[in-house]
Amino acid sequence: MIYEYKCEQCDRIDEVQHGMKESPEVKCTECNSVMNRQISGGTGVIFKGNDWPTANAKMKASMIAKDAKQKKRTDHVRPVTKMSDLQGNK
Repeated sequence: MIYEYKCEQCDRIDEVQHGMKESPEVKCTECNSVMNRQISGGTGVIFKGNDWPTANAKMKASMIAKDAKQKKRTDHVRPVTKMSDLQGNK
């Protein structure tokens, strides 16, 4: 993770990369005093895996196309409401 640290002496802000469970003592590169970690917005959400629409954009497009094709096939079919519909029009 990348964290922002601010020096209280000279107001310098640095980014430091370390693990979430670590709490290193970060020193300012300008005045050598201890810097305080800042609360920041962090990074955006990253979706990983095959179940997210961003990862499956091509699959989603193909599913929409398949659905449209299937609707075209069934548009001409008349609903069966009575037995004479099954036997055809004589």
